[in-house]
Amino acid sequence: MADTSKDEDFTLPYEEKKKAARKKRAQKSKKRVVKKRSSKKNSIVRELPPKGVTVQRDISSLRIREPKPQADIAPTADEILRRSEADEPINLNPAGRVEAGNDSRAIAGEEFSNVIVGKVTMAKGSLRRVHHGQPQPLKKGADLYIGDEILNQGTRSRKLSLLFPKGEVKLKVGPKSRFVVHDPHSLVGRFQPFIHLVYGSLEADIKMDEGSFDILSGKVVTRTAKGKMKTHYEMVEGELRVKVESLKGKLVVIKAEDLASPGKEVQAGHFVSWASESAFLSPIFAMSEGRRKALGLMQAKKPALAFKDWSKNKRSPASAESLCQSPGGQFQQCAWSCEGNPKGSKGCQAHKAQVHCVRRVCNAAGQWSQATPFASAYRDLCPAQGTRVGDCQP
Repeated sequence: MADTSKDEDFTLPYEEKKKAARKKRAQKSKKRVVKKRSSKKNSIVRELPPKGVTVQRDISSLRIREPKPQADIAPTADEILRRSEADEPINLNPAGRVEAGNDSRAIAGEEFSNVIVGKVTMAKGSLRRVHHGQPQPLKKGADLYIGDEILNQGTRSRKLSLLFPKGEVKLKVGPKSRFVVHDPHSLVGRFQPFIHLVYGSLEADIKMDEGSFDILSGKVVTRTAKGKMKTHYEMVEGELRVKVESLKGKLVVIKAEDLASPGKEVQAGHFVSWASESAFLSPIFAMSEGRRKALGLMQAKKPALAFKDWSKNKRSPASAESLCQSPGGQFQQCAWSCEGNPKGSKGCQAHKAQVHCVRRVCNAAGQWSQATPFASAYRDLCPAQGTRVGDCQP
């Protein structure tokens, strides 16, 4: 008798053939096992469920791992810059304190506060502010709060003006610099604006009507009421260094550990420095001539007045009998002239720049002496054009 099972299989309806194929695949999938490697001697063998089958797992026996508490440490400066550029939130630490992460903690960090201590009246360039842990662009008109951080993440200096109840401070924030606004009552017990330079450089033009303005950098407090100064704070070969320069007026530099001391007065054109290794303030030094020129502290020397030299004037027939020639004059007579006077002027315009009423004396050698300029009040002694020879007394 012929085997017709094969033929009957071909006669099965399409849906039944499809169902039979699925059943065969399910039977094959039950035989699959996966061995998971383990550090133990015995490997764990786990059977996988068939494809397309949902298995309800009992999670009551699973152990949920609690997250480890993060240390109460503020992020590093590089991390703050990275998060600020990416507009990511910055949680300085769970306590909400502003930590500097360096030896500047001679004065404790301030907590976040909703107390307004100042206002931004001008902000040029891409300055950013970290307010309550959230980075945001710093714009004109923004209020300034205790705990606010100002960052310049660029490679160029940025200008910033801050208005306080009793004065104004214009800042030039150096590249890659960061400072923090602190409680203005924390140092002297009265309202006195106080910022902490965490790293970088600051140039401050300060005009306080009452009190002064304080900048903390490292363990150095710089204090001034009216003047201009620059402080630079950096790490060099593993050592923290601060350099404070006085650009206008005078400032006082005090060690933060001894705020009751009178400190050192630094006049314009001088500087003082501090290093973490030695931990003391240096003597006051004068800036180099090149540095003063670069900062515009040296006044340009006025060029010496150059007048015509009459000592070599040739003799003229008209003044042959005169001791001095061109113009002719006798011994101890004087020649008055208005040099640099504009043509057509009715009188000597010695009150104007580059115009001078000068006098030359005829000496015993028959030569006119070097010119002596007179004040503009004596301009009537000199003619508008030409020369007048006569008495030497004004």
